[in-house]
Amino acid sequence: MQLTVKGSFHRDWKKIQNRALNNAILKRISEMEKATDLSQISHFKKLRKYSSTYKTEIVSGRKIYWMLCFIYSNEIYLVRLKPESYFKKYLR
Repeated sequence: MQLTVKGSFHRDWKKIQNRALNNAILKRISEMEKATDLSQISHFKKLRKYSSTYKTEIVSGRKIYWMLCFIYSNEIYLVRLKPESYFKKYLR
């Protein structure tokens, strides 16, 4: 699948200083690039209220981050990278 990274994702990623979490993000991005179907991406779930919005969970130690993604045809747009608490607060 093709990946497109938005500027907001880059800004969120720059704020993360945890090396283990950065490595986990890189592994998930490479997994997304290698996948030929959405079912091959681990922890990839569709958000109920939205038609083409998905999230993928990244766990590193005690930190849980979610990557917010939009899917259009065969392309994944990485939009946001925030802690789990942020999305639970604002995506209800």
